[in-house]
Amino acid sequence: MRFFTMDWWVSCQDWESKPDLEGPSRAYTEYVTSIEGRLPPAIGEFRRAISLHDGTLLNVTLNSTQQMLMAGVECSNGVVVGLIYLGLDSFEIDAQEPRSLPGPAKFGDIGYHEFALVEDGFAHTWLFSSGIEMTIIAKNFAWDTMQIG
Repeated sequence: MRFFTMDWWVSCQDWESKPDLEGPSRAYTEYVTSIEGRLPPAIGEFRRAISLHDGTLLNVTLNSTQQMLMAGVECSNGVVVGLIYLGLDSFEIDAQEPRSLPGPAKFGDIGYHEFALVEDGFAHTWLFSSGIEMTIIAKNFAWDTMQIG
C-alpha cells in the first residue's frame, strides 16, 4: 500500500496523536484521478459506485488456465460485489504485518484498497484489519453486484 498504510491506519486509532485523517485520501484521489484514463474503464466505474471499506472478503477463486481471478465481497451496506481480474499476471497475499486492528476473524474487515499502474497492467492492493495485504496484478477488470438478505 502506497497511500493507506498500516502505520497510518494504526495511527488513526489514537485520537490524541491527531492523525492526518484526510491526507492519504486526498493524495490517493489525486493519484488515481491522474492515471484513470490509462486504467481499464470498469475501474473508474467501480470506484464511483462501490465502497469496499469495512466490507468482508467472501471468497477468492483463481483460474490459472484462463489467467483469471474472481473475488467476492460483501460490502458494509449489504451489497455483494463480484470482482473479476482478467489477464492475471500475479496474486500475492502478505501476512507478515505483526500488528492488527479489531475486526472479524479470518482476513478481517477490508480497510482500504488502492489501484495503481504497473508495467503491462494495473495492481489492486487491499489492506485488511488483520494486517494482511493482498495484491492482484492484471490487465483487465470487470465487476457486478447483487443485493442479499
